[in-house]
Amino acid sequence: MLYDFSDFFQNDNGVLLDNFLDKYTSHLNLDGSDDALLSGYYKNILDMFNKPFELEEILLLFENLAKHEVSLEYPYVIITNEIYSLKSMLIDQIILADVNSNIFEFLSLFNKINNRIANIYLNEYTN
Repeated sequence: MLYDFSDFFQNDNGVLLDNFLDKYTSHLNLDGSDDALLSGYYKNILDMFNKPFELEEILLLFENLAKHEVSLEYPYVIITNEIYSLKSMLIDQIILADVNSNIFEFLSLFNKINNRIANIYLNEYTN
């Protein structure tokens, strides 16, 4: 299925990314060595929302993020909080665009994203 939310996210992704990273990500690595990598994952995700994309494309980006955070031994609750916060920020952008025709599609997409991340963490903890 092709998703297209590009009409809602025409703003500068740099501002969204900086705001998101400052407010909602947990930097458990105090020396900051993984900050650029984490920022890159979220930048790729935000960039994907600026163009039409297939479900598997966005799921792969979130899967890569989850695998990275699993490798750092970040708890599941941390990434879940980050994803819900990102979703909230993006919903705010949709509201500002004053167009909510795709809101159910957007929420359904994030349900699939959360399921994929949960699966990755479950597999990591049970294997």
